[in-house]
Amino acid sequence: MNIRFRAVSLAAALVLGVAIVGMSTGQAEARPRYPRDAGARCVLYNHVEGEDVTFYLPGSRELIGPWGQEVEVVCGSNGQWYRIP
Repeated sequence: MNIRFRAVSLAAALVLGVAIVGMSTGQAEARPRYPRDAGARCVLYNHVEGEDVTFYLPGSRELIGPWGQEVEVVCGSNGQWYRIP
C-alpha cells in the first residue's frame, strides 16, 4: 500500500508540474500580433538644393508643391503621400 500511495503521489505531482510548465511557457513567449511600426516611410526629395532627402513617418503632414502652389498632404500607412482636401 505504501508503494501505491507513492506512485499516485508521483503521478499527481508530474501532472501538476506539466500543467504549470505548460502555462508559464505560453506566457513567457507572448508577443504582440502586429508590430507597431510596419516600416513604411514617405520620402520628400529637395531637387532645388541637391541631394537632400527627408523621410516621414505615417501620419505626418507637410506642405509640398512647386512655385509656391503648396498643397497639404499626409503620409499614409503604405508610404504614399495623400492630398488633404
